[in-house]
Amino acid sequence: MNVQVLDNAQLKAAAPSIFTKTPHKSRSERYAHVPTIDVLEQLRKGGFVPTAAIESRIRAGHEDRAGYTRHLIRLRQRADLEKSAKQVGDVVPEVLLINSHDGTSSFRLDAGLFRLVCSNGLIVKSADYGSIRVHNTGRELMEAVQNAANHIVATLPNIITATRAWDKIKLSPAARIRFANRALALRYNGNSPITAAQALTPRRNEDEAPTLWRTFNVLEENLAKGGIEGQTANGRKSTTRTLKSVNNQLHFERGLWELAESMA
Repeated sequence: MNVQVLDNAQLKAAAPSIFTKTPHKSRSERYAHVPTIDVLEQLRKGGFVPTAAIESRIRAGHEDRAGYTRHLIRLRQRADLEKSAKQVGDVVPEVLLINSHDGTSSFRLDAGLFRLVCSNGLIVKSADYGSIRVHNTGRELMEAVQNAANHIVATLPNIITATRAWDKIKLSPAARIRFANRALALRYNGNSPITAAQALTPRRNEDEAPTLWRTFNVLEENLAKGGIEGQTANGRKSTTRTLKSVNNQLHFERGLWELAESMA
């Protein structure tokens, strides 16, 4: 599978906030602003390349935050691009850079996985792999970010090992329903428009096996991508929506990973 490495023009089209040179007006003089693009250039020098980027949508009444909002960049090591996943269901390790210029997020790096199916990326949350916040500024920030990225890369093989172990854990029907109900509560805060059975319906044959890893992926894709017909609490027909907010994606993906860890 050929992976597209994004250039600056493509990044700017996807997430303009990456290139913001000044902080939002709400920030005080004590706020040390470092453009995300400067950090990204440092990571590029360290062998990392961006393959995807998104930023949070602006809510009505907050139009002044356009160009400053939380954004997320998915990166891979250039040396690994030729060794990427080849078969459906394979996973590729990633590093995620998260930041904002309006104070809603500090620089943070997370471990992630890209699954070779429908281009859905997973965000890992674990006590072992964790996310790393970087609070330094200037040259110290650049060094801290590079060190954090290298640390995450060093832990990624353990994440791949975990997914393989999960694929050997067979869940009973009752356990799968329990997992699905907990995932629905995480995604919809107790007001799910769809049933556990709908959430557990695989979109492809490769995910039909009732293992922990396959169940995790079915739930992640169905609840993050949306497009499932359901009904509201009032009984009105509805269709579930795609998770587009960076904050909501982070919350759901990390939470789902933690649920899977507890099941394991």
